[in-house]
Amino acid sequence: MKKLEKNNFYKIKNFLNEKNNHYPIMKSVISGIKPGTVYTNFSENAFFIINNDGWSYFLGDLNDNDFNNDIEKIILKEAGNKAINFLWFDMPEIFREYLKKYTFIKIYDFPRYRFTYSGKKEITEKEYENYTLYEIDEKNIEKYKEVYDEIKPFWNEKENFFQKGFGYILQHGEKLAGYVFLASNEDNEGEIDIIVSEDYRNKGISKYLSSKIIKKCISYNIKPKWDCDVSTAASVKTAQYLGFEIKEKYNCSYITEINKAQ
Repeated sequence: MKKLEKNNFYKIKNFLNEKNNHYPIMKSVISGIKPGTVYTNFSENAFFIINNDGWSYFLGDLNDNDFNNDIEKIILKEAGNKAINFLWFDMPEIFREYLKKYTFIKIYDFPRYRFTYSGKKEITEKEYENYTLYEIDEKNIEKYKEVYDEIKPFWNEKENFFQKGFGYILQHGEKLAGYVFLASNEDNEGEIDIIVSEDYRNKGISKYLSSKIIKKCISYNIKPKWDCDVSTAASVKTAQYLGFEIKEKYNCSYITEINKAQ
């Protein structure tokens, strides 16, 4: 195993395919927007990608046993790192088998839906009196610290966000009703992230804000992207209302260390 130099991250793109080409946050590491580490084998045909939040992905050949054993060691280390949530998106079954022998390692699976945007549905926007919609800019991103705190982990620096991303804030009086933004923008795919303040939920605001950013994506020839947990029925319903269709289900696995004495 070796670490791939950042100026060689472009090599990973040769291993993207229909099955693994749907993780814009992973692509943000490859493009250099999101800080992360890429491990590869000596043949450079298998890659283990971890961003600085502990989100991980595997691409390439699964048959290099030496490389797989090295990844196993990384997993054991990261699972015990309490500073991050170690998540593996679509973890290959072979690594589940590797980890079964460790009684102190626990894997929690969170099934997620991957949607594709059909663009077939005409969205009727509800009007919100006494609300003001703002595009996220340098001024209001500083005003609303929670908006910046949510954006920063995805883009690392706000300059990156303003170069490739965009979003909206919905204000009600002096209160923040909700906001929506692109969590990434890679290969003309925009990952949508939306947060609605607790007092403003169940009012259609999620649909309203999402429709705004979808229209902006389309105007920039960016394909809007939506993933969510299977258990979040409201998010699934919103996605389908907006014209997204379920493409497939996959696992996001949280890997953590429990009491080694067990």
